[in-house]
Amino acid sequence: MNGFLTRPVFFSLLLVGLASSAFAQNPPDVPARGASFLPDSGAVKISDPVFSGLATTQPESVLPAPVVIQAPSTKPAELTVQPVAAAPLANVSPESIGLPNTDGLGAEIWKGTSHGIAEHLLALIGPTSSPVLNGLVRRLLTTAAAPPEGDAESTQSLTSARVEKLVLFGDSADAWALTERADPKLIDDITFRLVAENALISGGEDLCPQAQELAKKRTGADWQKFLIVCQLRAKDTAPAQVSLDVYRSQNNRDNVFLNIADKNVLTTGKGLPFQLTPLTPATLALLQMANLPLPGSLYAHADFSFAPALLRIPAQQDVAQLALAERALASGIIGPDALAAVYRAIIFSPDALAAPLTSSESGLRLHALLYQAALGEKDAAKKISYAIKFMQSASPSFLNGAGALLAGMLGDIKADPAMGSSAASVARIYMLAGKGDAALEWYRLAQSNTANADDVQALWPQFALAGLETESAYAPDLDKWLDTALKAADAPMLRDVVAPTLLLLDAGGLKVPDTAWEKVMTTAHSDKKTALSPLLFDRMQTAAAANRRAETVLLATALAGDGDISVFAGLGITRALRQIGFKSEAAIFARQAVALLAKAN
Repeated sequence: MNGFLTRPVFFSLLLVGLASSAFAQNPPDVPARGASFLPDSGAVKISDPVFSGLATTQPESVLPAPVVIQAPSTKPAELTVQPVAAAPLANVSPESIGLPNTDGLGAEIWKGTSHGIAEHLLALIGPTSSPVLNGLVRRLLTTAAAPPEGDAESTQSLTSARVEKLVLFGDSADAWALTERADPKLIDDITFRLVAENALISGGEDLCPQAQELAKKRTGADWQKFLIVCQLRAKDTAPAQVSLDVYRSQNNRDNVFLNIADKNVLTTGKGLPFQLTPLTPATLALLQMANLPLPGSLYAHADFSFAPALLRIPAQQDVAQLALAERALASGIIGPDALAAVYRAIIFSPDALAAPLTSSESGLRLHALLYQAALGEKDAAKKISYAIKFMQSASPSFLNGAGALLAGMLGDIKADPAMGSSAASVARIYMLAGKGDAALEWYRLAQSNTANADDVQALWPQFALAGLETESAYAPDLDKWLDTALKAADAPMLRDVVAPTLLLLDAGGLKVPDTAWEKVMTTAHSDKKTALSPLLFDRMQTAAAANRRAETVLLATALAGDGDISVFAGLGITRALRQIGFKSEAAIFARQAVALLAKAN
């Protein structure tokens, strides 16, 4: 090139220089590391293009100025350091604290929510039958995020409310960790005592070394009980006796607590007092020390926050403890390891363990027997039969949380055509456990074995939502499942099972074509008077959001029917009409619906 730049190369360098200059002067906005995250969103939107600041006008002269090429200097280049501009950071609310190293939901999780709404919603919630929702709530409560908008309505801080809910959802360890990080002014005395007492029984962080300090800073009989528990744990009998005597002299003493301390901890009596309720964390801490079998009534009516501690204490009726353990697992309060420990503690005869399928055991004890037998079994076919028997005798809500436990019964069993008749059930177990590769291996075997046809048909929506369907197989398998389901479906089954299943497939991110919707877009005339069609309701909302006006009007009319309209349907119709621009008609419809409500009352 003889040391000269050609015109195309020069123009390229010139453009790069302009771009670099514009980029340096107008750097793009970069999303914060803790940007908000919405479950199942599946996409991240970046709004600002990197080169949005580049000039689009052309230079007046087409020809560039002469370029002088100089030999490189031997002196090191002098760097020009620009002064750093300092600006005060915006005030960070102490309510924005969270826990580090947790799977948080983003710094703007509360954006758009008022403080009052957040307070009322937190007051409403409690453990549900959905482990995934319970887990999502626990993640939300420990997320570091800007607080809800506006002023607080309650005298209790948002931080205290979050901590209390963590305890309610069985997460005492994180509740205490959040309490330690919080501004002390945000944790009221009642909440602090609740968290500290539950930390006593959780088996997590030991707060007893701080007991004296905590008791000095806070007054009240409950803090005296906290101190007494720690003294008894340390076997400081003399100081504990003095503390008990002081506590005994008070008018608001807890006689249940005193009876257990006197009869079962200090004197190691073998019989518990008849009255053990109300059960408090301090009383439960004493019962842990006594380690005597507890009556079934404590397990039947216990709060979920007490479940992990109660499951570590023997029970007078093992069925009561098993029932609490399975309820806690179904709600995600405990994990499969905790339930497995309860199962292993049940005693069975060698004969029962050798032949669990012919045992007289049933219900919850049968689950424990099958679990123990599977762990001790070497034969893969028998392991599978035990796990299938377990699954057949369990409720769907329990199975949703028990996948890892059932997979543990099987171990790592490879798909074998010799066991092809059980392939669908084994695939379901691995699917519930989140073991995708093993589930897919057994699912393919199930599809190729005619003995599994009915099971594959019944379980196909679950397999599809678990990602076990290839893109090419999904459409024909959906048609096959739907056609088979429609042949056996009467009007109630169509409304209550088939149509909602399609809705859930669609909501779960699987495309349901219009041809499938057409097949189920029928409801008996009599049913429209008495029951809301979830299919029509969802389609109406989807059509309104897409501004398909004619479709929205027709769906609203079909949803209304000729009978009384439910409040839920009325709200949906009103909002859908407004969304597509029929504001006047929506107002009239809403007015008429309000008149019907007044008439009904």
